Amino acid sequence: MSSVHAFLPEILPVRTLAMLRLTHRPRSTGRFRARLAILAAASLAVLGAFAGVSAASAADTEPPTTVSISEVNCSGSTYTVNVDVHDTSGSFGSAKVTVNTVEVNSAPYDSDDRYHYTVVLPGPGQYLVAVFLGGGYFAGQEHYTVPEDCTGPTPTPNPTSTGFISPTGSFGDAYCTDDGGAAADVTISTSPATRDVPTYVVVQNGSNTESFDGVTGSDGTYTSSVPIPKDGVTNVTAGIKTASGESVYAGDRDYTFPENCATPTPTPTPTTTSRPEPTSSPTPTDTPSPSPTESSSLSLSLSTNTVSRGNQVTVTASGFAPGETVEIWLHSTPIKLVTGTADENGAVRQTVTIPSGADIGAHKIEARGATSGSVYASLTVTDGLAVTGFDSTSIGAVGIGASVLLVGGIAFLLVARRRQAA
Repeated sequence: MSSVHAFLPEILPVRTLAMLRLTHRPRSTGRFRARLAILAAASLAVLGAFAGVSAASAADTEPPTTVSISEVNCSGSTYTVNVDVHDTSGSFGSAKVTVNTVEVNSAPYDSDDRYHYTVVLPGPGQYLVAVFLGGGYFAGQEHYTVPEDCTGPTPTPNPTSTGFISPTGSFGDAYCTDDGGAAADVTISTSPATRDVPTYVVVQNGSNTESFDGVTGSDGTYTSSVPIPKDGVTNVTAGIKTASGESVYAGDRDYTFPENCATPTPTPTPTTTSRPEPTSSPTPTDTPSPSPTESSSLSLSLSTNTVSRGNQVTVTASGFAPGETVEIWLHSTPIKLVTGTADENGAVRQTVTIPSGADIGAHKIEARGATSGSVYASLTVTDGLAVTGFDSTSIGAVGIGASVLLVGGIAFLLVARRRQAA
């Protein structure tokens, strides 16, 4: 064999001999293939582990929960929507339902990790029904348009049902008021037009802040007349509030007090007579001149007849013409609190804030229509001090009881010392 190897270089080229030598290395080639197979298997294992972690993360972010919001069921004058939640993970524990961002129900799951609630809609209009799970996790929503002639199960989901209600603020120019001040009308509109959405208007002048809250009407809008202070620049901001208490900005505008409102009305020079005749004192009126007449066809009610200064009261009035402008006033010193518009039924509902500087005592709330006249309701304004529940009688009784206990204790000590001395 050695003689053959010695003879090969003489009869074969050098390159061919090198190739023959490479083919005589089967053991090294097998090791290389084995290592390559091990590397490929390790790579596949790493990719499989990564895919498993990704799937587990996706499972954590998307809980196995089924949420069902039914069609609108119209039965007579009742409009309902059924909401069903089945949380197979059991990790949330409760659910809540909002209509037009206002919470209408919140309750824990039953023993089967289920939640059911029937939403009763007040009537035809635009509605956004949303479902949230425990901890504020958004689970789903549907937007409905309930028509006037709804007679059966007619779901009308709006193509924009995946979006939330969008507010827009409209800020009118400042105008002079009868009491020598100035005000501006602020209108908040919702898109799509949605009723009963909580609204806010904040008036900021330096370090002084005043808020005006309300709700949108059947046309999806709310209008508030806000005062403009005389000094400096006043910023007026408006928006809506969500069920979770967050504020959604609708716009703002800076105002300055109009110069023509700052000119005081000249006081007429009083005339004297040589023989003045005694006259009776004029009876004070509830409204500035001219005084509107009270109409028997109107009605007015308050959410409470006693309120603290700086707190709110809801005014509900009816009997006005549809679309009529209605002003809400506080008396006896006339203060216009807000301007609203009667709905298609001639009713108006406004939430007003009693000024912090209002006098303590008996007042009246007036709902004044532009053409229908006025209607009044009595209101008592308090200073807002907390009632402790104690009076002088109870304090005196407690003092007498404490004195008796003190005297009894002293007598007990004296008797005990005498017995020890004996």
